Amino acid sequence: MEYIIKEIGKISEISEHAFLGSISGDDERKFKSYIRQVKSNKALLDNRLNDNNDTALVLTARYKRLEMTRQLVDVRVNLDLANKDGCTALMQAADHGYAEMVELLMTAGASLNLVDHAGRTALLLAVIKGEAEVVRLLVDYGALIIVPHNGHIINASIIAERRGYTAIAAWLRSKQVAAIVAENNTHIGVQFSDLSRKIDDLSELVQTQRQEIATLNARIVVLESLKDKNTEMEEKRESSLRRFSLIQSSESSPQGASPEANGTNLRKI
Repeated sequence: MEYIIKEIGKISEISEHAFLGSISGDDERKFKSYIRQVKSNKALLDNRLNDNNDTALVLTARYKRLEMTRQLVDVRVNLDLANKDGCTALMQAADHGYAEMVELLMTAGASLNLVDHAGRTALLLAVIKGEAEVVRLLVDYGALIIVPHNGHIINASIIAERRGYTAIAAWLRSKQVAAIVAENNTHIGVQFSDLSRKIDDLSELVQTQRQEIATLNARIVVLESLKDKNTEMEEKRESSLRRFSLIQSSESSPQGASPEANGTNLRKI
């Protein structure tokens, strides 16, 4: 039994070695054969194949094996596994200027802004090599031009300038400016939207207050009308009281005697 296990281990090792050889030797038949062989355990395709801890995907990217890379992507290998230097398949493709490979990996979902042990992203590796097409692809897909690493800021446009790639540096700066303008426009748009909302709220408040003032004015008109009627009624009441008082006074005097006569009679007495 122990002998059988050892033999199976040898077969597995040979198969993996053959798989490694199929990548470096561009042997499409052996490559496909190995993928079919491990179909039931696709995790084997993420194994480290050499002392540099390279995965199959890192190697196909390095050797520019586009069709092999596409097959690995189709069986959904881990796109972001890195070797002992922290280098992923996307970094390998960018470093070697393989634009079609870079686009394939990005479209499949490879992380754009991972850094290797030296703090370099795929974009920075492409900038260092002056790979303009790859630089444009990465930035257009969303790669960061300015990368924070270990408390430092790495600016790809400055690196391009120092390397003498003035056209790449100018293009990267233009993208930075465009990003700043877009961010400012977004900020202004948010502020304008907030201001518009506040103006709408204020307009609604003013409209409400106008309605309240109109209601109060209507009540004042009613109250003034009631006041006028009350004054009129009070005047009529007072007039009626005066007439009533005069009537009472006339009725209390002797019949046929004038007030002057009454006064004369009183003096005589």
